[in-house]
Amino acid sequence: MTEFNELRRNITAIDRSISIHKKFPLQIFIGVFWMALIAGMIALNLKYELPLTISILSSLIIGIAFSVLNFFNHELLHGSMTRSLPLMRLMSYPGFFILCLSAELWRTWHNQLHHFNTNQLGGVDPDLAGDWDRLKNRKLGKLILKMIPGWRSWPSYIAMPVIFSAQCINVTWVRSRERPKLYSSMSRKRVVTETLIYYLIWAVLLFTLSFQHFFFLFLIPMGITNIVIINYVGLPHNMRPLSQDNKPLLTAISLKSPWILDLIFFNFGHHCEHHVFPEANHTYLPRVRKILLKEYPHDFHLVTHWKALQAFYKTPRAYLDHDHLFDPTTLRKVNLTKLAETEFS
Repeated sequence: MTEFNELRRNITAIDRSISIHKKFPLQIFIGVFWMALIAGMIALNLKYELPLTISILSSLIIGIAFSVLNFFNHELLHGSMTRSLPLMRLMSYPGFFILCLSAELWRTWHNQLHHFNTNQLGGVDPDLAGDWDRLKNRKLGKLILKMIPGWRSWPSYIAMPVIFSAQCINVTWVRSRERPKLYSSMSRKRVVTETLIYYLIWAVLLFTLSFQHFFFLFLIPMGITNIVIINYVGLPHNMRPLSQDNKPLLTAISLKSPWILDLIFFNFGHHCEHHVFPEANHTYLPRVRKILLKEYPHDFHLVTHWKALQAFYKTPRAYLDHDHLFDPTTLRKVNLTKLAETEFS
């Protein structure tokens, strides 16, 4: 934590306008817009008999809107828009519905465990999917690894439309129960209640809607949301070394994405910057990037989104040790330092 705090102090000393306390409540209306778009598209499809091409287009729009809402929720629940926890929860429910993800769980899973234990082994970081020490003694350990997107295995392509939803189920019902002390800050009762309400809504939709409406308005958008999330969220940490300390420059890369992606996804590609200042609003992150590029040019990795995707899909996902990814089937190893030098330069 000493290195983490020193990094934060150095950056704020250079640019004192970067604030971790200022709130941006008007950004809540961005979420309202995307929620209204989803509601409008669903209502339009339910009211009229539309051609197949319009149904497909509706699915794409709804899927993208739900994807944006999940990045909106990420920003919202970090507390940079409002101080009101009830308002945060209320506004997060529509976006998290598509993944059946409890807002109460997310605040502990992401804000606490992931941010302060990034790329730590032993289930401490719930986002570290390639923890071979945890998986090697499980009967399905190798299969689970092959289902994680990346390294071009056919199970990973099949699993991609549901992979983050599966992770939500895993953390809700397995990981948080395996290590209850890690999740002691959350209300288990609230997590279970929020999750079961989502399941109930899905069940009602399944039995009341026609198959076509259910498929195009909810199943396909769920798949799109999973695909967008994993191809954005999966990149910053899963090709970086492990660490026992909170070291954003070591455990994360940032993505140089097209401006339109930065705009609609709340600068999520500024990921290392976000890990330095998780409480700060996303509008400050480009300023943090400029400082990191100037003051920490050898430690800060800014990678074009396309290059990061290419590296992601040709590297295995299991960690052999702190500095190597490997394929437990073929034993092929990838040195993460060399990967950074060759792929991220």
